[in-house]
Amino acid sequence: MNQVNHNKEITIIVVTWNSKGFLPALFESFQKQSFKDYQVIIVDNNSSDGTVEFIKENYPQFRVWQNAENTGFAKANNQAIKLASTPYLLICNPDIILEPEFLSEILKTAQSNDKIGSAGGKLLRFPENLKTLTDSDTIDSTGIVIFKNRRAIDRGENEQDRGQYDRCEEVFGISGALVLYSKSALERVAVNGEYFDEDFFAYKEDVDLAWRLKLAGYQSVYNPSARAYHRRAVARKTDLSDKGTITNRWGKTALANYLSYRNHLWMLIKNEGYLRIFFHPVIWWYELKKIIYLLFKEPNTRKALPEIVKQIPKMSQKRKRIKQIKSIKNQDLKKWFK
Repeated sequence: MNQVNHNKEITIIVVTWNSKGFLPALFESFQKQSFKDYQVIIVDNNSSDGTVEFIKENYPQFRVWQNAENTGFAKANNQAIKLASTPYLLICNPDIILEPEFLSEILKTAQSNDKIGSAGGKLLRFPENLKTLTDSDTIDSTGIVIFKNRRAIDRGENEQDRGQYDRCEEVFGISGALVLYSKSALERVAVNGEYFDEDFFAYKEDVDLAWRLKLAGYQSVYNPSARAYHRRAVARKTDLSDKGTITNRWGKTALANYLSYRNHLWMLIKNEGYLRIFFHPVIWWYELKKIIYLLFKEPNTRKALPEIVKQIPKMSQKRKRIKQIKSIKNQDLKKWFK
């Protein structure tokens, strides 16, 4: 694949899979941007709903790459990242709508400091039953927050937007639904030529990459003035208690639960200290509760355990590469585990 380079500042990357219904609103929001110095690359994961035909017919200026199968979120985005040669890359889900100043605001943030590896804005929830975007006051994400047990969630998810996240600030990471990356930062933290870990396929790959960027000394910065809207298909509708977590898992597909559980443990192997994985009481208690639950309630997810163990040598090799790019002390990372 030849690189796309039209001397633009930002490449917007959209991975599609039967996403045709979302694209008109998304692409219209691209065209309304006050910042015009961007190009668009679409990677389609073998859609069967006419997605590719729609794009080629109505948006011939967009570059489209077609995969013969669904390669997953991680690999498809990596394909586009390798195609692009712009300084910044915006990973954008198809079910997103950008406000007109989004690109201008997010780029201003990213360019403010050469240690910024990723930047994100205020994502608000936009259910289909809302008549206008301005009716939305439910937060979808204001960045990624990670707890002492290493559980990661979208900061502010499901909260009413009362201005509590109206400060520009550094966060642990940015949701992969809509995130601007520095291309040079991604090149530095790539493992075996992969930016997102392609073994993950989907789920947690954004948290894994955020962790890697932090270990390499990069900042992830949230700018509330960069606003967008997300029609998230699978959203958490419960609190963070054990009971709420179980209820939330019942509302997800078996595949989503399988991948999420598997990838979380692979992420720990790659990025966390071995001593903390096995001896940190908060981490092992959290993982023990999950295993007990899986043994009795989620036989499909339980099937991930042999695959997790089988891939430990491969994840350990990736861990060695991550240790090579690490530039901060464990104490400096500790403050991000809430």
